[in-house]
Amino acid sequence: MSCGFSGVHSLDWPSDAWFQTEVGGTLLWALDSAMLEEIRRFIAGTDDRAEMRRGGDYAAALHRLPAELLKAGRREEVLRKIDRLLEGEAISGPES
Repeated sequence: MSCGFSGVHSLDWPSDAWFQTEVGGTLLWALDSAMLEEIRRFIAGTDDRAEMRRGGDYAAALHRLPAELLKAGRREEVLRKIDRLLEGEAISGPES
């Protein structure tokens, strides 16, 4: 089934990403909840990071995560914001 829309859409990336939040002045975005969950697992270090970067649907995205988001001192903040996004809460700005 298709909606039948055949018009042109001007995409403003990454501001049109479905999931996004700011951490330390750096934008974290994900296309969908599956990608956001994979980013969460990667940042939390619950799985082998090297293995996650070698394979999987989001391996390329994990390679491109900004260093600011991977700092140990930011881990709790990043995970908290990702959890809020996954719970469906709106997050705006670094104070969240």
